[in-house]
Amino acid sequence: MIHGKDNNTRENDRPTRRQRLRAALKDPDSAFNSNTGKGPKVRALVFAVIFCLFCFYLLRVFDMKDEMGSEKVFNSFYAASEDTIDGIYLGSSGTYRYFMAPRAFSKYGFTVFDLATSSQPIVSQKYIIKEALKTQPNCKVILIEIRNVVKTDDHLYEADLRRVTDAFRQSENRKDLIDDNLAYFKGLGLENFDYDKWDYYFPFLKYHSRWDGDITGTDLLGTREKTSYKGFLPTSKSYYVEKLSDPGEYAGTQSLGEARMETLDDLLDYCDTLDQKVIFVASPYYADQDKQERLNTAVDYIEGRGYEVWDFNHGELKDEIDMNWSRDYFEKNHVNIFGAMKYTDFISEKLKSELNLPDHRNDPDYETWNYSQYRLKREVACKTNRKYMKLVKKYEEATDSDTKQKYYGEMQALYYQLWEEYTDAHPYQSYKS
Repeated sequence: MIHGKDNNTRENDRPTRRQRLRAALKDPDSAFNSNTGKGPKVRALVFAVIFCLFCFYLLRVFDMKDEMGSEKVFNSFYAASEDTIDGIYLGSSGTYRYFMAPRAFSKYGFTVFDLATSSQPIVSQKYIIKEALKTQPNCKVILIEIRNVVKTDDHLYEADLRRVTDAFRQSENRKDLIDDNLAYFKGLGLENFDYDKWDYYFPFLKYHSRWDGDITGTDLLGTREKTSYKGFLPTSKSYYVEKLSDPGEYAGTQSLGEARMETLDDLLDYCDTLDQKVIFVASPYYADQDKQERLNTAVDYIEGRGYEVWDFNHGELKDEIDMNWSRDYFEKNHVNIFGAMKYTDFISEKLKSELNLPDHRNDPDYETWNYSQYRLKREVACKTNRKYMKLVKKYEEATDSDTKQKYYGEMQALYYQLWEEYTDAHPYQSYKS
């Protein structure tokens, strides 16, 4: 009985759960100073969580300042609802300056997203496809632009890789992307590269010096900015015209080198495992003999592996698309807005006829695509306006800065006037993408 009484007394002397909670509220430190040993563990866990959150914040603030908008493109892609994209179009500027994704949606109703970056390395493309299929596993077609496969070593730069790695979300796939790319470029013997993997895993180690220069309020907020046109990236130059002559055709071939062929083989081996239709594309540009002969080598090899290649620089497709070299380009490597319209319509017709992609134009789940095509139509309508184009020509022909400034001001005023007029006439004026 005595032992029982003592036990009950000790049990009654213990603070109840409510009492412990009240004590913790009065003295929070007491919660971490109990004899249970849980206090240090909780503090360590809290510190680890805060540290990880801070690292993720730094990753969003301190990355390469990319004027080409690659991160915005990937942000837009990541923001897309799962399984709402019918096709992925990978590549470099031969993709995002050529294929007007909103126009294809407007005319045909399917969703093909330009998941392209400036000078996108071919060694990155396998990992970009893997990243895309995480959220769009049931997309029906993957287009891979191969213009960069013919680039020589002296035209490969670290920034080309960082535009991809900095835009990727943290994942094992991102780590594999970095490791494989650095091994590839190191194998080529390129000296203009930073080969420290940690600088790519955690970009703020490389770009922390931006704090003293060009960090903006948007950067500090960690805002994930997006593109308006589903990966299509027009610039002011997209509305210029350079009169070119047809570069002609060259039927010869040149070696791509062992490293490029191994990388191309690896990409094709990966494509062999996919359920999607994979089509390789060489967009039309002013390719000299050396470029065309290297491109011919790549095309022949890819076709030999059993894949369809749409080469617009040689043969039947070049004749069929009939690019106007005196009107459709703003410089020899890129089409202007008129050439982009022609190219988009031609590609879209082929996709529609060969794959019978679905029409989503009346589906409310695709409202962002409706808004995107409206916004692009408004942009093109303003900047191809006859009065606006005349002002652009006067601006370009002006020789002194005061005159240039005068015409630039008139261009801006007319543009905003046209923009407002078009907005007032369209039902999507209040929609937010």
